[in-house]
Amino acid sequence: MSTQQEGEKMTEMKTEKRSMYKRLLKRLFVGLLFIVALGGYGVYWAFFDMNLLPKVKV
Repeated sequence: MSTQQEGEKMTEMKTEKRSMYKRLLKRLFVGLLFIVALGGYGVYWAFFDMNLLPKVKV
């Protein structure tokens, strides 16, 4: 195996590894965004959605 072929193989491995990390980072970001959105909706539902409260005449 020549030095050029070894260099190309190393470059290919680095590119593959970088691609794997990017994919993992995207999945983590989407998961975190989903959790934050779910939490935000929970806060809205718990504290600001007053239409769900029972109507009581005082």
